[in-house]
Amino acid sequence: MKVCLIGCVEFSASALRTIFSLEQEGVCSVVGVITKASSGFNADFADLSEVVEEAGRPSGLVHYCENQAKAADFISSGNADIVFCFGWSSLLGPALLASAPRG
Repeated sequence: MKVCLIGCVEFSASALRTIFSLEQEGVCSVVGVITKASSGFNADFADLSEVVEEAGRPSGLVHYCENQAKAADFISSGNADIVFCFGWSSLLGPALLASAPRG
């Protein structure tokens, strides 16, 4: 199963680390991570690119969300089967929600 994760808080970072460990076990494959470069809204902000780097994965796995249409294209280009969203401070629109066949 190809997974994309959306998030920008400490819980998102923890979830991504867990998903990377599942990837090591062959359970899934992380094909994308959508995060923010900064946030004035989230007190527990976490740039998930650091977790991607810790895991030894390429920086191209990360997309900094500027708008949801570009994020949906990023998800589709990675052929994600499913998207997990943990710790995002805005509602996800229909295009983003429909970008992965399993939701």
